[in-house]
Amino acid sequence: MNASDPFNPEQLDRVLNAVEGVRHKLPEGALRALAQEVIERVAKQRPATSVAPEGEIATLCKALLSDDRQAAADFILHAEARGIGHDVLCLSYLAVAASRLGAMWDRDEVSFLQVTVAVGRIYALMRSLRRSMPLPPLNTGRSATFVSVPGEDHTLGVAMAAELLRTKGWDVHLLLGLGHNKLVDELAATPPRLLGISTGGKRSLLSLTRLLVALKISMPEMRILVCGQIDPADVDLIGISGADSVALSFDAAEAEMERLAALSTL
Repeated sequence: MNASDPFNPEQLDRVLNAVEGVRHKLPEGALRALAQEVIERVAKQRPATSVAPEGEIATLCKALLSDDRQAAADFILHAEARGIGHDVLCLSYLAVAASRLGAMWDRDEVSFLQVTVAVGRIYALMRSLRRSMPLPPLNTGRSATFVSVPGEDHTLGVAMAAELLRTKGWDVHLLLGLGHNKLVDELAATPPRLLGISTGGKRSLLSLTRLLVALKISMPEMRILVCGQIDPADVDLIGISGADSVALSFDAAEAEMERLAALSTL
């Protein structure tokens, strides 16, 4: 087993509650887009040859689809007790299960409601497992990448914020005006340890949450700060989607960047 801390069921329960809250708040179209994003991003992480026995994948899928939301957590706890590492549970179990569920959805073997519940559980499990895995510290340099939410045309604010931070000693790289997949691919090519995402408010909320989900699955070690025009009512949704911090002003964003850069683990 790796050097991860033990899986924390209480932490998972909190994340599951938050995910359930999101599922009840978002319209069906938004849920469908997020479910597809989770399935595609998680499934991409599956190994070429799964080390997980077929029977265990089938059992995990059944647990993820169960009316008992504790069933999948119990599966993970039992696997951990058998010495299976958290990285293996993420890549060879949950990623393979996500791919399997996506295929079942395509064949209409599971309903939209079933798959959104299962996908929410996969996302919660992966976030909980990865939070217990040790992360390397940030380097001592004060560097960050700033991006705009895909689809946003007004990027003057984030460019000005980057310039202000440069005058304060930060090395800030800008990626603006990119589409969703292109932006995720660009970040994955050279993942920054600290990412700032500028958002334009309610009109960008779905694009923002979809981006956060994709980034947190693809690059879980990256620390993410969301700033810009944010409705305080959306802070919880932004957090559960993958943001490590949310700032409602430039001063708050600067302070949060300093705090995140000082952390050795999330």
